[in-house]
Amino acid sequence: MNKLHLFLDIINLMFPKTCYSCKSVLVKNERVLCMKCYIDLPKHVNRQNIYQLNLSVKGKNYKLYRRYKFQKKSAVQKLIYELKYNNKEYLGEYLGKELYKNISHLQNVNYIIPVPLHEDKLSQRGYNQSELIAKGLQQHLKCELLNGVLVRGKNTVSQTNKSRFYRFENMTGVFYLTEKKKLENKHIILLYDVFTTGATIGECIKVLEQIRNINITIVCVT
Repeated sequence: MNKLHLFLDIINLMFPKTCYSCKSVLVKNERVLCMKCYIDLPKHVNRQNIYQLNLSVKGKNYKLYRRYKFQKKSAVQKLIYELKYNNKEYLGEYLGKELYKNISHLQNVNYIIPVPLHEDKLSQRGYNQSELIAKGLQQHLKCELLNGVLVRGKNTVSQTNKSRFYRFENMTGVFYLTEKKKLENKHIILLYDVFTTGATIGECIKVLEQIRNINITIVCVT
């Protein structure tokens, strides 16, 4: 074990890991961001800092927990970009663990359901970033991660830089359920990476509301 530690120390010395935000060399116990950049993250740190969302055809309000406030060119935006587009899959686990700090008080969660990608986009990217984040969260929340029940049946174009109206039009009728019984009387976390207009989450909720007595909590990174 001592030889292994020595080998790892040599590797880190030759190829030091750097902060994703400021590019300074990370020291021991700093994994993704240096301590300064981590402290400067625009966090939602208060458990009560949640949002009541009216995303339902039935007019029901849903709680949304977000770990970070979205800011352009922030470290958070860089982390999500690297995760989604540069194959930095391990950042999903990191962000999932961070999310747990905001929802550790939640009780009796049965399933985490990541917002699904269409099979074409999943094949192209190789992974669903929301599922990777969900896996990081699952390690601490100790509940089942559930794929394949909520399905994206239409491959939509990117929502980036689209108007609010277009985003909602683009997402209409995108999702469907493969079964309902499994989620009856269950508390689920619907997990997504970035909440913007609520178009994607809203369409998921409309479909999930077909399930009898389902309890939905929305959790997003930003």
